[in-house]
Amino acid sequence: MNNAVIKLVSLCILKTSLKSKIVSWFEHKNIVKIHDVAMEGNTAYIAMDYISGYSMSLRLRKRDYITVGEFILISKALLNA
Repeated sequence: MNNAVIKLVSLCILKTSLKSKIVSWFEHKNIVKIHDVAMEGNTAYIAMDYISGYSMSLRLRKRDYITVGEFILISKALLNA
């Protein structure tokens, strides 16, 4: 990798780490609790609460769309966070 790419990747990791640390201060039922953020070599780690269920990408693989009702519920949860 050239120096410009390395600097860009490093900046992205730093920004993500900082954002994760800021979000870790939040306490809200619609925000997953982040406990720790760390770097080990070239790998970033985020320790957060486990939330049971499935991801939105898995949900959309089962059915290519969400209903209006589902959209409203998801939007309300996001906006309340």
